[in-house]
Amino acid sequence: MRTTFHDILHAVPRVEPDPHIQRDPWKAVVISRFVASKHCDHAIRAFQKVAERFPQARLELWGFGREEANLRELIRELGLQDHVFIQGATQDAQAVFQSAAFSLLPTEREAFGLVIAESLAAGAPVIAYDVNYGPRDLITHDVNGFLIQRDDLDGMSEAMITLFQDREKWAAMCREARNISENISEERFVRQWIQVYEEAVKQKQNRVQMKKPTCRITDFSWADPSTGTWRLEGEVVFRQEMERWREEVQMALYLRKRTEWIDGYFPAVIQWKDDRSIFFQSELTLAKWMEQSKTLRGRWDVYTSITVRNAHHFVRLGGTEENPPDTEVEVPNGIICPYYTEHGNLSLWCKKADQKKSLLSLLVGN
Repeated sequence: MRTTFHDILHAVPRVEPDPHIQRDPWKAVVISRFVASKHCDHAIRAFQKVAERFPQARLELWGFGREEANLRELIRELGLQDHVFIQGATQDAQAVFQSAAFSLLPTEREAFGLVIAESLAAGAPVIAYDVNYGPRDLITHDVNGFLIQRDDLDGMSEAMITLFQDREKWAAMCREARNISENISEERFVRQWIQVYEEAVKQKQNRVQMKKPTCRITDFSWADPSTGTWRLEGEVVFRQEMERWREEVQMALYLRKRTEWIDGYFPAVIQWKDDRSIFFQSELTLAKWMEQSKTLRGRWDVYTSITVRNAHHFVRLGGTEENPPDTEVEVPNGIICPYYTEHGNLSLWCKKADQKKSLLSLLVGN
């Protein structure tokens, strides 16, 4: 199984205050696409309470999109024409953020949230919905911004009122906001990418080129028919010497439904026979599966799942006429029938317990 993952945030350059831009302590801004998922209308609705409390406060929305007409209509309906303004697209987001007291992001989802990082780097705290995944990675609640429960318009209003009213708190948050550039600096970004390439070189030296092995059943039986517990034994034969990787071979039995993407793993115990082959044993308690959902009834194909470091193969588990599948068994909630397909691979057929007709007669050629 591959276990090396690297999490690298976007870099945001340090923003030096522009002496020609005056920060307006009574202005909030939104920079966003005007689409339904961004919920710019939430910012407008939440600002209604703010405007009643502070008539000098204003909200600017920068962007464009198919919701623009609806947003303009909402501004008129709420009587906020003197407080909320749609400014269109901007090519200089940093200038917008540097001129604002804080920014808003009432989106329903956000991956990284580059707009959050840009606002913080410019010294503008961010009030955002606490949604997956970006906001909470960048915003520390009540330190460099506020994280509000999604759709909580009152909470968003109160956060804005706090920043407009408590100037000492607002100034402290502005200072904290600028520290984001240290956490996601360009220098750190470069170092992290260098580490990725260094790790890739190390992994290349340790990679395994494993050809697809073959698997066959040597024996199986119903260990406990009442629960559908099925004991399987078999052999895996590799196409190369595996002595170097003996301790790293991982194996399980894997069942996958043929008509839907429903699957599951069952652990297997392995024992090496020689440098190219292993003997395995596994027990599958199938009745529990049938209890979970009616969708689990149907045809299931049986595989072995074999992993060595980076290499992985799913291999269909086959058998021979010398070890035919056991007959079907009836468990409290269904009937389970193992069988070989026309290609000699092992599969299962699971049906309701009230089906009296033998299932074997239905499986020819499947």
